[in-house]
Amino acid sequence: MKPATALAIGALALLASCSNDRSAEAKLAASTFSRFQKALQVGNRELVRTMLTNESAPVLDGIDWKQVAKQPLLDIRGARFVANEFWVEVNDPTTPDEVSRFVLVRENGRMVVDLVASASHHARLVPSDKPMIEPRELTPEELERAANIQQTMPLAEPPR
Repeated sequence: MKPATALAIGALALLASCSNDRSAEAKLAASTFSRFQKALQVGNRELVRTMLTNESAPVLDGIDWKQVAKQPLLDIRGARFVANEFWVEVNDPTTPDEVSRFVLVRENGRMVVDLVASASHHARLVPSDKPMIEPRELTPEELERAANIQQTMPLAEPPR
């Protein structure tokens, strides 16, 4: 067999083994989340830290560990791969009709919980009575006024 033919066959075999089936990794994501919540519940800060993304680690400083220990473990409904991350869907046993989602990703070769990304899945819009400042384009009058102000300012001396 020619080397080019052997190389082509090897490449095809490699591609076949790298299918898009992410079920094993989804199971790993669900298992990782299960270990994560158990470590949280028993207050194992060091283990919890190793199971978070680097960006999520600062969240640990604000955790009320005694309160977390009192919470029931979440029921894991399943995990699926979506856009380079795994979504682990869970239920709180006290509110079984509500489904929440936690995001797990690979970071430095390990499956870890991304609390920052997970928070975006739980965000809700809350109406506010506070005034909001929204950017807009300046009117011709405002542009003219800004130009006039700029003309009256002294020129800066060039650096020496």
